[in-house]
Amino acid sequence: MSFKLLIGDENKASRDLIKFKIESVFDTQVQLVSSCSNPSETIGCIFIHQPDVVVLDIKMFEHHHLNALERLLTYHPVQLKVIIIATETQLPLIQRVVEIGIAGLLIKPVSTDDLQKSLTKILSKHSHHLRGSHAPDEFITFKSNRAKLLVNQQDILIIESQRNICKITLHDGSEKTINENITSIESRLTIRDLQRVDKSTIINTSKIIYLDNDIYNKGCKLRLASGDELIKSLSKAGVERLYKMPINK
Repeated sequence: MSFKLLIGDENKASRDLIKFKIESVFDTQVQLVSSCSNPSETIGCIFIHQPDVVVLDIKMFEHHHLNALERLLTYHPVQLKVIIIATETQLPLIQRVVEIGIAGLLIKPVSTDDLQKSLTKILSKHSHHLRGSHAPDEFITFKSNRAKLLVNQQDILIIESQRNICKITLHDGSEKTINENITSIESRLTIRDLQRVDKSTIINTSKIIYLDNDIYNKGCKLRLASGDELIKSLSKAGVERLYKMPINK
């Protein structure tokens, strides 16, 4: 499948090299919509060109610019996938962007093979979503304490991050603790109803029956298998992003 690409890096030679490496693998499949040299230009071009994949050097979004990246991933339509390029010495920034919810992380020096693997994984999932088809029973395995937990993804209501572990609420109202961070879980999900709405929450949009966005209460009601309702609090960013999504009530 073809895809629209945006590259963001302060160094023109680095941008050209990333472009060359990607085009050497994907050839006519890639359409470079913009090559940007600063955060403001990058964010503007993302909104103008609506790329499928954005490859960014992390140093462009150091300090307060990282908040701009977080807002972008929170409010932009869910199709946007961001790959961050960083060095091993930028660990604090790497930890922050992983929490924000990026699609891929590459450590310098970045090889053509690294880019190919990361993009192939992202595009495979993106293509699956565009087709709008998935098997009725999509199972996923989680690490739960010393055991493995096999779960039908359709049965997941909400996944909530608690630092390096997550709490999963299932359609029967039961809760499971998973020894895995939310970004790792997100990368393995295959049904499009499970959407990450902020840095700490993945929610099954097909189970939402009510969104509450008044000044004091921000959350949603989810439908359990029994027909009962489950109320969950959400961040302001999470509720506002859900309002922008098509939801099957």
